[in-house]
Amino acid sequence: QRGRAELEASAKESKEITDVRMPESMPPITTTEIVPITTKEIKEEYLGQKAMATWHEIQAKAALQAEEKAKGSPEQKALHNEYLRHRFLSLLNFYLDILDNHENRSSKGLELILANEFLLDFNGLKMSSKKEFDGWFYGRAAAAPVCSHRYEEFKITPLDVTAGTYELKFHLVWNGILKATGMQMVGKTFHTWTVLEGDPKREKAKIQNILVKSVVDFKAV
Repeated sequence: QRGRAELEASAKESKEITDVRMPESMPPITTTEIVPITTKEIKEEYLGQKAMATWHEIQAKAALQAEEKAKGSPEQKALHNEYLRHRFLSLLNFYLDILDNHENRSSKGLELILANEFLLDFNGLKMSSKKEFDGWFYGRAAAAPVCSHRYEEFKITPLDVTAGTYELKFHLVWNGILKATGMQMVGKTFHTWTVLEGDPKREKAKIQNILVKSVVDFKAV
């Protein structure tokens, strides 16, 4: 495990890690204009979320191993940033899989990625317990159980490297189908997360806070 001085030096050298490279199946969507995806894509999008979560987790472990071997070399910083990028993208895709998996709709697994104390603020709706999240998930969110989320402009900013806390900022573009009418809806939100890196050899990264603000209000297409 790296020492305090080394961690602080790494934080000063790299205040922000930016990733605008997206998997081919999830291209970035720019501006506030939303191009709706097809119903078939909405229904099948979740199939890639769990796969991407696993892929990023594997890549994070590989980057961490490479960083340990490159300790003290010029490549160490880039490898550490690569590790963090994959670690937190794995967290994001794991979370999105819970939201988008309409074939087996369940909030089970969320406890693996929530800190012991957390606060979720979904555009003013605040939740600080799994019970409150379930009330939203099986209530309001169930109005459009078939949905998909695509992220863009993913950025990581270290908050306290010695404590392993980071800030994630990104947009989510949402496509969904209303259960009652079959109408397709779209929307876009901006997310600010505070996350805990944790021990990659024993656990997943954890969500401490989520702040969601509407960018494009949900509307029919």
